[in-house]
Amino acid sequence: MAGNSSAIAGQKNDAIYDQKNEINANLQSFYWSSTEFSEDRAWSKYFSDGYQNPYGSDKYVDLRCRCVRR
Repeated sequence: MAGNSSAIAGQKNDAIYDQKNEINANLQSFYWSSTEFSEDRAWSKYFSDGYQNPYGSDKYVDLRCRCVRR
């Protein structure tokens, strides 16, 4: 299940990352995904270079979020 969640979280974040120039976004930090990794971790992506944290980020960490409508 974690593998599937990872793929889905990555796809969602990749869609935003791939379109960051079109949405005029200067995204230079980690952003949360809406997909949980575990009870106390969630997926995150570093938007300046596209790095996806393979282990998720602790939920107590202060990261940004970006709302997206499909």
